[in-house]
Amino acid sequence: MNSPLQPTSRSTLGALVVGSAVIGWALVSTFYGDIPRLRWYMPVWAGVLALAEVFFGINLKSRIGRKKGAEPVDPIVAARALALAKASAYVGAALTGLWAGFAAYTASQWGHLISAKTDTVIAFVGVALSLALALAGLWLEQCCRVPGDSDEDY
Repeated sequence: MNSPLQPTSRSTLGALVVGSAVIGWALVSTFYGDIPRLRWYMPVWAGVLALAEVFFGINLKSRIGRKKGAEPVDPIVAARALALAKASAYVGAALTGLWAGFAAYTASQWGHLISAKTDTVIAFVGVALSLALALAGLWLEQCCRVPGDSDEDY
């Protein structure tokens, strides 16, 4: 039986990272002087969401696996968790590329512009936290699987 919902494709996420990195670099190289100064807290929300998804995934996995003392999962909760997981993987991949494009440009301007130093560091933090969000989304998607599911079923 062919399932309508396929696991998130790693190659699609990779292409999204590369494509958004090119777009990010092009936009930043064109409009860098017009972009407001980056603040340290700008990429932090992606890390907070990634951390929340990891803890949610741990709880969900034990409930789906029917561990001792864990209450069963309402099917709508599992469906919403899967939607969140897929969205986080795609958004995390796109943001990883955008931050990488930003970092590539600002790193190339390191010796020319004073603000490029701080912006490069913030952009690299953005890359790391956005990548964490994408990976947390993939992991949460795995947590939504019922024990005994295999990739052959998809």
